[in-house]
Amino acid sequence: MSSGPQNFRASLPVEPPSWDCLQRFNIQFNGLLHLKSPDEISEPVAASRNLGSDKQWSDGMMHQHISFLSNNFTSKRIFSRAVIDTFMFRATVMIPPPDKLVVVSEDITPMDINPGGINYTAIVGNPNVAELHLQLHPMLDERQGDIITSAFFVAMKNAPVAEQLYYVVLELIARAKSMGKFHIRGALTSGTKWTFVAVDLNPNNDGAEYWVSEEIEFFSSPLIPGASDTDPLLRVREPSLIAAILSTWVQQSFQEFREDQWFTHYTFMRRGGE
Repeated sequence: MSSGPQNFRASLPVEPPSWDCLQRFNIQFNGLLHLKSPDEISEPVAASRNLGSDKQWSDGMMHQHISFLSNNFTSKRIFSRAVIDTFMFRATVMIPPPDKLVVVSEDITPMDINPGGINYTAIVGNPNVAELHLQLHPMLDERQGDIITSAFFVAMKNAPVAEQLYYVVLELIARAKSMGKFHIRGALTSGTKWTFVAVDLNPNNDGAEYWVSEEIEFFSSPLIPGASDTDPLLRVREPSLIAAILSTWVQQSFQEFREDQWFTHYTFMRRGGE
């Protein structure tokens, strides 16, 4: 069993967390992640469309399903949850073998929602580990952290990003510490808008640093007046982009974040040059 970070939940305040709470626990905002230019990401997005092309949840199936949801559901909450489900379904067939992706979805009602609460846990592991989590749903403790390849966490957006983000950061840190990990990733999403978060825990249980992406909204050409299929921004900011980033980050969740094929980072300069 690995000797990772110690329990974090026990030290959290009873009252709702705030940005002051993050400062108190030495949890620092490291910087922003900006989506790379259309020219830089168009090729990896195109390559991602071929992943799982022989499976039910192919890229084409994902697009058809999102189109169906857009044209048939008026409830914002039901639509959001169904779109998130769609992206998680798509991600399950984008993981290269022998690993498999298992998605654990928490059953909640509107009265149960708390800002930042995790609604989906995506677990990557070999077929035996995946089957274990599919059938028995063991707690993600240090023992499980040692045998799974990665775990990625998704929170359903129910407040402005600025009001909900610190809950998500604290929850990600708690999940990482429970598994004995120093790196963890997740996302905050409404289904159509995604904010990706990467957290690096400091050694010796001394706080953490986190990166936050720009909020990425996928576009659909009929919804954009004057847009054309040749618009480079439109070509890449569509559901395939979200699925590509999601499937990549799910696999890399236990790795320290470095600039990747999707994002370039801008480090936040703290006061005093820290």
